[in-house]
Amino acid sequence: MKKYLLLFFLGLSIVAQAQQWAVQQIEILPGSSLSITGDTNITDFSCGYDMGLLDPSYRVNYLESEGVIHFRNTVLKLRNSGFDCGSRGINKDFHALLQSDQYPVIDLKLLRVEVQDGQRARATVAIRIAGLVREYQIPVQLFPEQQKEQEQNLQIAGQLQLNISDYDLKPPKKLFGIIVVKDDIQINFNLHLQKAAIAHR
Repeated sequence: MKKYLLLFFLGLSIVAQAQQWAVQQIEILPGSSLSITGDTNITDFSCGYDMGLLDPSYRVNYLESEGVIHFRNTVLKLRNSGFDCGSRGINKDFHALLQSDQYPVIDLKLLRVEVQDGQRARATVAIRIAGLVREYQIPVQLFPEQQKEQEQNLQIAGQLQLNISDYDLKPPKKLFGIIVVKDDIQINFNLHLQKAAIAHR
């Protein structure tokens, strides 16, 4: 019995060594954008994020296994104050909706990516808003930069539809309820990324 247990743990050790986590340095390039859009019963609105508030470089830990790329501690932190909805009144309502006084940051945590072909993938992310975390799957488009001098560049674009009631949030109402913000909002992202050399550990 001891012999079989030894062989079992030896096999686990070999698998663990074969699946080593790698480290990649990623830079977010100019031209990237991120926004939240929504609708009221009268008009729509768009809140763009100031990309200059993001860290310019991220250290990404990942593991490729059976066509799926798993990520560890890969989090994009968005300050609520970095969103501009175009007017002071809408900005005020936006921060009231997100409870920015108590929860000033939105966390977007990348968990895994399943590459379907050369230009399509499905990403699984965990989003923390107002202290609650929900997981979503997002179809994304991958566009490798074609210029020879930008061989290490990649453009990733996509949209995520979510319902603010998933986070127990209540949309604000204006003018005695005549203007009502709808529950469904959309997170839009178009990221230009630059990859540096990979180091294994």
